[in-house]
Amino acid sequence: MSLILLQDTKRIHRLELTEMIASVSLCDPYGVVLLKSGVCKLLGVITRDRKAQLLLTDTSSTHTVCMTTYTDESGLFSTDPPTDYEEGVVNAAPVEVPRDTPTEEDLDEDALLYGDSDKLFESFKKHKPLDEKTERSTDPGPPMIAQFHNATHWCCLTRDDGVLEIRALPSWKLSYFCKNFAMSPKVLLHSDEHSSVGSEGIPTVKEI
Repeated sequence: MSLILLQDTKRIHRLELTEMIASVSLCDPYGVVLLKSGVCKLLGVITRDRKAQLLLTDTSSTHTVCMTTYTDESGLFSTDPPTDYEEGVVNAAPVEVPRDTPTEEDLDEDALLYGDSDKLFESFKKHKPLDEKTERSTDPGPPMIAQFHNATHWCCLTRDDGVLEIRALPSWKLSYFCKNFAMSPKVLLHSDEHSSVGSEGIPTVKEI
């Protein structure tokens, strides 16, 4: 079995493997290959002699049943404090000023209700009408701050003992460890103890 790197329809590089592949998941520019033996390997592209080549790197993850990769651009899927973003100022739309000057239709209705329309018309004259220039405020208001987060890449995998792991790419650092994921709990809890819990009697997670 082999992995082939293509550019359009042109083959750039071919990487031969000695084991069968169970699945492959990509989150540009990284990828993870799961072998039939349960071993995960990090897939990347390097440049040698001005040519792109595939590179497989060994990881510490074994007994893996299924895995998937994910690219997060929202900044929520992170273990760092929410301070790593770029700020951009977006001008707010002009604010319309509502017209509160009574119109002649309003005065006619008031005259039917209260009578003495002459006095009402005199009060209407005292109001200074708004011209088109002052109807719309030129003050754009306070600026809105747009947050642009740096993309982060992750690999979620489950082992044959029911453990869920979330690892950062490409460092393969363990960021989340849940022991009882295969039992479908309503709330997932992170555990600081990374010891195996055994696979006897635990359901197999077939897809994540």
